[in-house]
Amino acid sequence: MHVFDSNGHLRQRKDAEENILIGLDLIDTLKYKILSKTIKTIRKTLPKLLHYFDHASTIVKELEDSALNQDALKTLCAAWQWHKMYIKSKKTGSRNYCQEHERFCLELTGDHLQEDYETIKEQVYYDLNHIVQSSAMVECVNSIIRPYLNTSHNQISQEMLNFIIIIAVTIVEKGHIKRPMRY
Repeated sequence: MHVFDSNGHLRQRKDAEENILIGLDLIDTLKYKILSKTIKTIRKTLPKLLHYFDHASTIVKELEDSALNQDALKTLCAAWQWHKMYIKSKKTGSRNYCQEHERFCLELTGDHLQEDYETIKEQVYYDLNHIVQSSAMVECVNSIIRPYLNTSHNQISQEMLNFIIIIAVTIVEKGHIKRPMRY
């Protein structure tokens, strides 16, 4: 379900879907009725679950079309993927492992980009953070809100949180989940 492979290459939606279908086929060989019903449901919703690959493809294409060095971009994409795994990790060991890999990728990029590193890193992370990897509305709203919460370090007022939620729900309901304009 990851957007990028370990080398920062964009994974293909078709490949992710095939891997999931193979896994579902293997589970289905167990012939448990309860599992079989669940697998049918997953098969029906699978196209909706992987829509974020299409959005990610658009974002990565825009980044590739910029003047950014392609090797640096791929390393930043891998770093971003490690950062996402770090955020989702619950156990300290896993968090440390992800953070170490992100740091390694960022060091490689920093050595390559030199003085432009910080600006480019922030822009790439900003763009990639707009890949919404959710299908349920609650998760979708959460994925829209999370970047704001991560950058505020839990220093956000209830009024601001309510405002963000209203905007996010409106965006989701109208089907306008797009990246904000860059300033």
